Amino acid sequence: MYLPSAFKQNDLIAQVELIRQYPLGLLISYSAEGIEANPIPFLADVDDTGQLILRAHLSRAIGNKMRVDQYFK
Repeated sequence: MYLPSAFKQNDLIAQVELIRQYPLGLLISYSAEGIEANPIPFLADVDDTGQLILRAHLSRAIGNKMRVDQYFK
């Protein structure tokens, strides 16, 4: 996806703070039924190596509909 330089944020701490302030995001998925966007809460943190950790919570209904089980074994 194209991101204009005016909107680019390279500061990892600023990214994490933004997600903490506005934790509701969209999880966009594509299947044979088409494109779907589901609002879900996200948690953001940085681990000891400086890697961004992004966690999300899916309701069972959304998870079943998206068939996320095919991605996690």
